[in-house]
Amino acid sequence: MTHRALLLLLPLLACGKKGPLENAADLAYPEFGDLTCAEQHRFGGAPPPIGTEIFCVSEVTGTPTRNGNAIRYYPSGEIAARGDYRYDKQIGEWTVWYRDGSLKRKEAWLNGIAEGTWAEFHPGGVRRAQGPMIEGQREGLWTFFDEEGNRYLEGHYSNGHEDGVWREYLPDGTPVRERLYRDGRLLRQSEL
Repeated sequence: MTHRALLLLLPLLACGKKGPLENAADLAYPEFGDLTCAEQHRFGGAPPPIGTEIFCVSEVTGTPTRNGNAIRYYPSGEIAARGDYRYDKQIGEWTVWYRDGSLKRKEAWLNGIAEGTWAEFHPGGVRRAQGPMIEGQREGLWTFFDEEGNRYLEGHYSNGHEDGVWREYLPDGTPVRERLYRDGRLLRQSEL
């Protein structure tokens, strides 16, 4: 089924419904209850098994366009992500979950491009990595953590590639190795 066809489907919700749903507790997907669409918008999309996303729709030059709140689903029905669209492009903060409901990522978007601080998490919610995204690529200082939350690797990206000195750490914070990169290529490695 095409994206445009999904815009018109939402069997659990009445077309043209504005604001939060009054009967959310009776729905198969109660999270619809806090999905709010602005005036002149309606609900669109469909949850599983028909679709994998519900969202607010507005008409832009006669074309249905995602604008406002959205919820994405795994095909089996668990919530995969929540965030907002503006003119069919992701904007602002998006939260992404693993199938078990634990936090997977906090994303920042600007006009459909990854832009801002991103945080990634191990299954279970312990932070895995954190750093800035610029124009859809890792940029600047990124820090990586093990499953116990200890920093184990840190370094800079430039245009999405490792660049400069990267350090590896023991769980107690002691640096043990340095690697020097230029434009993603390893130039040298030394033990500390």
